[in-house]
Amino acid sequence: MTLDETKTKKLTDIYPADIKTAHLVVKSIFRAWIRNICYKHGERRSLFFTKSKAVVVLSFKLKRIDTVAADDSFNVGLVTGLIKNMLLQKEFVWQLHVVL
Repeated sequence: MTLDETKTKKLTDIYPADIKTAHLVVKSIFRAWIRNICYKHGERRSLFFTKSKAVVVLSFKLKRIDTVAADDSFNVGLVTGLIKNMLLQKEFVWQLHVVL
């Protein structure tokens, strides 16, 4: 599951403006069928949660060429990294390069 501020607000009626609030919201929506949650906090950072860990990855600036389907590209990069058992930090770096 991937979330951003808008989806999180619709799902939980809480706007996660900071990391602490995002973590509390994510912990509250874990279900048996959800194994991972990636919370996209705009251009500032991404948060990746499993039931046992949380990873914060700060975004970095790259030359933007085209932002069409950026959300889809983000998700593809993350899922590809998970399928290939890449280290989480590398997954985020790879997908951020794809998106920005």
